[in-house]
Amino acid sequence: LEIALKIEAGMFVYFGQQISKDYGKKFRVLQTTLQQPENTTLRQNLLTGELDPNELCRLSADSLIAPEKLT
Repeated sequence: LEIALKIEAGMFVYFGQQISKDYGKKFRVLQTTLQQPENTTLRQNLLTGELDPNELCRLSADSLIAPEKLT
């Protein structure tokens, strides 16, 4: 729950403290990406602190793709 709150806070700041269509799109991208079974590295990095939740909000959709899917 703590990580989810940090991600939400990071998104709020990143989008200029406004809930917009882009905010909603980014939320859905992050939700989908983090739920994908093959994206274990991303989840692990987030849970261990190697990836800061604020940084996660700034990553492009392409950067969130699991490396296994790129090959």
